[in-house]
Amino acid sequence: MPAELIHIGFGNYISANHMIGVASPNSAPIKRLIHEGR
Repeated sequence: MPAELIHIGFGNYISANHMIGVASPNSAPIKRLIHEGR
C-alpha cells in the first residue's frame, strides 16, 4: 500500500500517516510551544 504524501511547502512532503494536526503558527498556544522548544 503506497503512502499518501501531503505537500507542506518548499518542496517538502510528509506521510499522511504521521500527520497529527494543523495549527496556525500565530496562535498563543503554538507560540508558547515554539518558545519552549527553543
